[in-house]
Amino acid sequence: MQAVAVEAFFPITHLDDATSAAAHTALDLDLPPAALRRLRDRVDELDRRRAVVAAHPQQ
Repeated sequence: MQAVAVEAFFPITHLDDATSAAAHTALDLDLPPAALRRLRDRVDELDRRRAVVAAHPQQ
């Protein structure tokens, strides 16, 4: 159930520095393995989206 909550409530569209920092800090939480795996996946996706935005700034 916690893994589903991580997936459902992760702020994937918030590409700001504060959200990224909070997401990376959350990786240190004592979570069940399934929830931690989903959190890692979502943080990775957030990092990828931020990299795309940084590489292609709006004109």
